[in-house]
Amino acid sequence: MMKKNVIFLLFLILLSCNKRKENSVGNVIGQEEFVLKEKVKDSLNLAWNNILANDSIFTTIAELKIIKDKDLNTQKEYYGILGTTQNDSAKVLCSVELINGKFYFEKSEITTSVICFGSKNCNPKKSDGYWVCDDGTGKEICSEDCKKKTVATTK
Repeated sequence: MMKKNVIFLLFLILLSCNKRKENSVGNVIGQEEFVLKEKVKDSLNLAWNNILANDSIFTTIAELKIIKDKDLNTQKEYYGILGTTQNDSAKVLCSVELINGKFYFEKSEITTSVICFGSKNCNPKKSDGYWVCDDGTGKEICSEDCKKKTVATTK
């Protein structure tokens, strides 16, 4: 069943990335304001909810938005699409690139999404360029309640 989800997610990402310059996933609308396209919201919502269900995380994505954050160690800024569940017990994040005021899925052979779950304070972050789950202390997985799952797809 997990293989099905990975293939499905791969299909959605490839569909979105097929014509990179023409298929942005969102736009900058203000200095720190971003908008995610509805078709991308719908696709990610479906794919991520399937992945959550197959991993026995029984909650659904309630909100999807583009965020700007900083790597915990390098302080380098990055952008991502963040999905937060209804009860805030799980969060899913994938990276996006900002090019000329538009957001695109990263152009690479492997695309990853990270799922952080188990507590409300369990948040996906980058640390030295790698996905971690942070419980608010700025350290990788400090609480036993904060768990991480990475879903990788190849193009």
